[in-house]
Amino acid sequence: MQRPLIVFAVFACACRARDAGPPPAPPVITIVASDAGFDAPDTVPGGLVTLRLETRGAELHEAALARIGGGHTYAQFLEAMRAPPPPPDWVEMAGGVDPPAPGGTASVTLELPEGRYALLDLVPGSDGVPHVVKGMHRELIVAPVRSRAAAEPIATDTLTLADGAFSMRAPLAAGSHTFRITNTGRRPHEATFFRMAAGRTAAQLLHWLQRPAGDPPGEMLGGVFGLRPGAQAFVTVELEPGDYALFCSLGAGPGVPPWFARGMLREFSVR
Repeated sequence: MQRPLIVFAVFACACRARDAGPPPAPPVITIVASDAGFDAPDTVPGGLVTLRLETRGAELHEAALARIGGGHTYAQFLEAMRAPPPPPDWVEMAGGVDPPAPGGTASVTLELPEGRYALLDLVPGSDGVPHVVKGMHRELIVAPVRSRAAAEPIATDTLTLADGAFSMRAPLAAGSHTFRITNTGRRPHEATFFRMAAGRTAAQLLHWLQRPAGDPPGEMLGGVFGLRPGAQAFVTVELEPGDYALFCSLGAGPGVPPWFARGMLREFSVR
């Protein structure tokens, strides 16, 4: 009988687990987006990470991620992006941070598998030309996971994305809310939080999203970009009393209106 050896092995495993302590918080990766470009690390750790976007300048900026698969290079990715949509099947949306108001900060916690990525700002400038066309893109390498798995943020609310709808509880109480956001649809989706200015309506927001000229009818609060089907992310937002909206501005497919025009624009109130 080998009971003494079994007991020793179990005891040793228990000691290692006790010495390891609680799982660490996700590492924070800071990305600075200005009207001139990105300032970000060249390589980031894989696994659960928090992407913190700091924006500077007078325009909206985002930190969108696309994963480059199939052993393709960043140069091949750029060449593929010059072709008409849709992108090749070896390029997929991989999350990211939607824009806060100019000069603001927003964060998203999500899982990043190792690999080669493109960091992109797809938001149009004041002249209507997307920042990515002006050079706001760069390569990002996600290294293999080498440390213990990080702990997920503690969610206070859930937000479900489907093809054409958001599902969440409402109204919400004022204060800090951490949303666990899950995409249950068949297509990539995003969730942008928007605080409505006093007296402004969702119809006015929809009009501005379709023709973004002049000031928006409120303020961007950030959110998560391009969650692939089945993926999840965590977003924390500070909500003051008032009226808000959620929207997804990704395209539904070539020649098809964006998702915000197909039901993915939802109002909610904070009391």
